[in-house]
Amino acid sequence: MSNNTVSPWQKASTVATFLQLVVVGVSLCFIGSQLRQQKLQLDQQLKLNRAANTQSLVALVSPLNLRVTDRTITELWVKGDEGIDKVADARDRKIEKEQYETLIASYMTFYENVYSQHRDGLLDEEIYNGWDKDLAGFIEETKMGTRWDKWRDLYRKDFSDHVDQIIASKKLPAPN
Repeated sequence: MSNNTVSPWQKASTVATFLQLVVVGVSLCFIGSQLRQQKLQLDQQLKLNRAANTQSLVALVSPLNLRVTDRTITELWVKGDEGIDKVADARDRKIEKEQYETLIASYMTFYENVYSQHRDGLLDEEIYNGWDKDLAGFIEETKMGTRWDKWRDLYRKDFSDHVDQIIASKKLPAPN
C-alpha cells in the first residue's frame, strides 16, 4: 500500500512555484508594455527629429533663395554661363564666373546635405523626393554636366554617383 498523502512542505513548494510563475508572467507583461511605450516614444522622437532636420534645411537654403532680392546676384543667375561668357571685359567675366560657380557650389553643398540626411534616415521620403526633383532641375538649369567632371571629387562619392545618375538620365551636355 502506498502512501498518497502529500506533505505540507510539498504543498507549500507547489504553491510557491505557481506563485513564481504568476510573478514571472506579470513581469513579462510589464516588460512588454514598457518596450511598446519606449518604441512609441522613439518613433515620436524620430518624427520630431525629421521635422527639425527639414526645418534646418529650409533655414540653410533660405539665404540662397534670397538671391532674388539682390539685383546683382539675380542678374548673375539669369545670365548663367552663356551670359557670363559674353561679358566683354575679361576681368569682369572672370569675377562673374567665380561668383556664379560659388553660388552653384553653395547649392550643391546644400543638396549634398539633403542627400546625406536622407541616406541616414533623417528625412521623410516625401520631403526628400521633393528636394531630389529640385536637384534634378537645378542640375539641368545650371548645365552641371559641363563642369561635373572637375567637381565630382569635391563631394561624397555616394552623392557624386547620384548626380552622375541624374546627369545620365537627363542626357545633359557633357564637358567640352
